[in-house]
Amino acid sequence: MHRARIGALTAALALLLAALAVPRGAAPTSPASGVVASPVAAAVPSALVPVEFGAPSAACRSGLVALTFDDGPSASVTLGLVRTLKRLDVPATFFMVGSRVRSAPATARAVQRAGFSVANHTWSHQQLTALGDRAVRRELARTRREFTAQKLVATSLMRPPYGATNRRIRRDVRALGLYPVLWSIDSLDWTGGSPRRIAHRVIAGLRRHGTNVVLQHDGITNSPSSAKAVPLIVARARQLGYCFAALGPKGGVAPPRPVVRATALPGTEDGPAPVRIRLQLDRPTTRSVRVRLQTVSGSARAGTDFTPANRTVIFPRGVRTAWITVPVVDDDLVEGAEDLRVVLDRPYGVTLTRREVLATIFSDDG
Repeated sequence: MHRARIGALTAALALLLAALAVPRGAAPTSPASGVVASPVAAAVPSALVPVEFGAPSAACRSGLVALTFDDGPSASVTLGLVRTLKRLDVPATFFMVGSRVRSAPATARAVQRAGFSVANHTWSHQQLTALGDRAVRRELARTRREFTAQKLVATSLMRPPYGATNRRIRRDVRALGLYPVLWSIDSLDWTGGSPRRIAHRVIAGLRRHGTNVVLQHDGITNSPSSAKAVPLIVARARQLGYCFAALGPKGGVAPPRPVVRATALPGTEDGPAPVRIRLQLDRPTTRSVRVRLQTVSGSARAGTDFTPANRTVIFPRGVRTAWITVPVVDDDLVEGAEDLRVVLDRPYGVTLTRREVLATIFSDDG
């Protein structure tokens, strides 16, 4: 018992001596990590501010749809199709035949200039399984060279004509650094049919809660009808809760990547009323996305004029709006309007076009 008391007294004395050994004004360290704690952070802790989310959108609840078009470019069809897709705000991938790129280079460049993906559909649209390995690689490599000659930056995707492939063809394709892409829905536009009939085939083939890759053509005889079917397909698919998405770098359907924008409503010391920050996604998506938000001192000082915020805002699937409340501190100083910075970083699944906005705090002092 006596030894236990002596041990306890010794330990207490050691802690006291260690505390006295810290120079005056030195920042304390964490016993567990030895990391120096910031005196500013300790004096002005960031608040875990609440986040209010808007209601989930019905869009995207059913799944994703990727539109793809083969056999172009066609000087008579492709440009009109591009205008339609732009108006509807729908991405698409154009699997182009190399010899047709050579015949209509301006059309091919217009497709990419409009923001659509360009991919390899061989040089002469031959059935690859009927060709030897050297001929297969020549078909793909020649098209790739034509893309380069026409200043097209193509994706690493290719589509075998007629969907004809096997293990040997896939090996040849991969040897060139390309990824083969087939489809899950054939519009059968190549067999004929009116725009309404083509649209019906596509809609009937959609699989809920999955990814859908649609095959259409912009370089065949019935392509005018297939192009006119696009608005019908988009309207009905969106009505059913589907979103349109692009193909990813390896051929999978990539979820939409929204742009996030921040706007700030001013606060005031009268009340006080908080600063309100709105984060808005420009479109819904099928996955949870996030971004970090921080408030940084400007003429308004953290801890003196407002309680700083530093947190990751996670948008649930389908949600497009988040509101963050930053408390304002009332004081007795006579001062004008002051600003603080709202900084966004560390995006996941979203794109930042503007990383910083200013928020204003109005004073209630005369």
